[in-house]
Amino acid sequence: MPTPPTPPDGPPPDAVRPVTVASVQALAAPIPLPDDPFATPAPGEPQRLRDEGIIGEGGVARVHRVFDGTLLRHVAMKVLSATAAAGPEVSRRFVEEAQITGQLDHPNIVPVHAVGAFPDGRLFFTMKLVEGRTLTDLLSDDFDFADPRRRDLERVIKVLVKVCEAVAFAHSRGVLHLDLKPDNVMVGHFGQVYVMDWGIAHLMPGEPDEAGVRTTRERAAEREGLVSGTLAYMSPEQAMGEPARFGPHTDVFSLGAILYEVLTGDPPYSGDDLARIFHAAARGDVPPATAKARARGLPRALVRIAETALARDPADRYPTAEAMAADLERFMHGGAWYSVTDVPAGTVVVREGDRANAAYVVSKGTCEVYTERDGKRVPLQTVGRGGVFGEVAVLTDGRRTASVRALTDATLLVVTRATLQAELDDHGRIGIFLKALADRFAAQSQQLADARRRGDAQRTLARLLDLLAFEGRRVGDTLELSWLKVVGEAGVHEGELLDLVQVSPRLTLDEGRGVLVLTRGG
Repeated sequence: MPTPPTPPDGPPPDAVRPVTVASVQALAAPIPLPDDPFATPAPGEPQRLRDEGIIGEGGVARVHRVFDGTLLRHVAMKVLSATAAAGPEVSRRFVEEAQITGQLDHPNIVPVHAVGAFPDGRLFFTMKLVEGRTLTDLLSDDFDFADPRRRDLERVIKVLVKVCEAVAFAHSRGVLHLDLKPDNVMVGHFGQVYVMDWGIAHLMPGEPDEAGVRTTRERAAEREGLVSGTLAYMSPEQAMGEPARFGPHTDVFSLGAILYEVLTGDPPYSGDDLARIFHAAARGDVPPATAKARARGLPRALVRIAETALARDPADRYPTAEAMAADLERFMHGGAWYSVTDVPAGTVVVREGDRANAAYVVSKGTCEVYTERDGKRVPLQTVGRGGVFGEVAVLTDGRRTASVRALTDATLLVVTRATLQAELDDHGRIGIFLKALADRFAAQSQQLADARRRGDAQRTLARLLDLLAFEGRRVGDTLELSWLKVVGEAGVHEGELLDLVQVSPRLTLDEGRGVLVLTRGG
């Protein structure tokens, strides 16, 4: 590596004294600094850093919002508590977090600016201040998976892809995160995504290459049996405290756990019984996500991705975070937005005249499209694997023009307007064209259906008139016939007969006597 140039002796006389960081040796003692970064400045000098309050707090450290008087910007400062700093191992870990994060130069990992210590020995490091919310807050506040109008699944998957990319980059530099969860993913107001809190990051065994991350102490094997992280999202090897088995697959499991929570609303392991959660995590006993995901209207394709990442055996998981990200990308661009429903043979999937709310693609089995004429089922079409029905109605506000029932046990992909829109978002003009085309077809289909109903009504009325003429009892200028006889012999449904009575001025129903009355003449 090239030797850096030797700086000139002493700063120029008008330079603002920055917070300088001494060389970190064994880190058993606090890092010496010449100045307190929060000290009152000398006359004519700007205050280097101004504390504006605590914005986050953990077990051993607090995060402050700080204004940098030299760069005129806000930053975040993570400060190790004095109690925690008394432990050399905690201090080492704290500085290593800063060093590791500072070397992971990636758009989805928060940049670290400086590491140092106050005169009283408390360690700190400064980093980019991220304005936004955690993925946990985003899922809780913005995404109601029971309501398609408030469901932005594509946005969530895009966040997960960026998280996978950040983790993959860290792996390429020899670093495992080991505490991936929605709380440690920050989403900025303008779509920025950051993987946070590298406090228990683990350096993979072996000497790093030129691009690999280094710290100021030699790489040492993690202590066997030491469990650190968050149990709810933890792989079996991590829950068992077996660092020799750690690898990229360990973080892949936690990435799958985040996706699992998106699908089901809960992490893989949840509840109040910590012992039960620990044993489930150690065995990798993750409850199946299929039923909950289906109830929330989420695609089976995402369940398969989560299940692969959450495999108990590391060899069965995605080998890398890049591979998982690639499957998520294929999901977004490969038309896999649909939820899936299984229907037994004989099930009426859609009914003629109902308001449309979805279209269907037959994934398995066979369905029959039919209409009813004169009380009889008239088959129109048989739809097998790959066939589609209801596609026009779902794009318009029209009603179903035919019924569909499953001839065999069938699996159907459900296409709603929201999922279809997700497919067409990148092709707005094509979407407008398809909508206009569907509207035209729907209008023509509705006209044909109306004409058919008018023809059916005329035929039914003709049968009634014939029946009344031959079997009706004359009473003055009217013909009367029992309501039950009309329904039975004319083969007319009660609903159809009531419709005819409402639209025909010559027909009336005497409910008291239970007879249909036809007025002769006009």
